[in-house]
Amino acid sequence: MREILRASGEQDLESIDQVIARLEGLDEALSESAAALSPLRYALGVAWRAHAEVAASADAYDKAAALIMEAADARAEEDPRRGAYRMQAGETLIAKFDRSDDINDVDDAVAVLQTAFKEVSLTATEPGDTAEAAGRLGHTLAYRALLASDIGALDESIRMLRIAVDTS
Repeated sequence: MREILRASGEQDLESIDQVIARLEGLDEALSESAAALSPLRYALGVAWRAHAEVAASADAYDKAAALIMEAADARAEEDPRRGAYRMQAGETLIAKFDRSDDINDVDDAVAVLQTAFKEVSLTATEPGDTAEAAGRLGHTLAYRALLASDIGALDESIRMLRIAVDTS
């Protein structure tokens, strides 16, 4: 992960792609190991997100979100990382929207973050965990309300932001 963060910080697409290639090779080699699948897919998703941000590639954002979602899905329902990973997938879709201006990306992020909020609510070990998930969802819903003049999304945003304040 340090290598991904370093390459991303330096906007070094070649180094990011090298990390992706190594992780994909490892992913193929360990595909039969369920225990290794989730953290590896998460790392691969983070690497693809770094690639997407440097290359401004919608396809790379989609690949990153899909890999992070796979990592979340591979976690047990009671594992707090399941919701945390899913929040990262939602944030990846919002980052994609920042480049695409396609409201469907916001709608996809809302759907992912709604699921993440439910998962975090069930597995939170700290009150701040629920507050963070509610805050991210509330912020994204407010974004959707602004972009689409969606009063329902605004109402839900307010509700989620109240939950964030009440649980922090």
